[in-house]
Amino acid sequence: MNINKKVLVSSYNYLLTLKPFSSWGLLPANCIKFALKTKVDCVAHFAVIENDKFEIAVNNKRISHLSILLECLAHEMVHQAVTLLHPNEAKEHGPHFIRLSKIVSKELGYDPLYF
Repeated sequence: MNINKKVLVSSYNYLLTLKPFSSWGLLPANCIKFALKTKVDCVAHFAVIENDKFEIAVNNKRISHLSILLECLAHEMVHQAVTLLHPNEAKEHGPHFIRLSKIVSKELGYDPLYF
């Protein structure tokens, strides 16, 4: 699969239409910087960058299937939700992340132990 920014943004927009994301007040795609990075040491990454703008980066050398892309984006969208809803959570995968990721896993059929 050839992942480019258009595919990344379209996939994000698709996930935004699904519960639970549609009810969490996540930012629209045009308010997020999407990046393709081959040197990221993980598959995908969420970060708060300059001027409190959000970035979702995907390593397109480590993802070759749409299902994996969607699951990775869903994971990063949970990070976004925690940042917006629970800004004082210090741990990257703290209690709020775990609670929200279980909701996403149940709703979208992801393995909560892998997610």
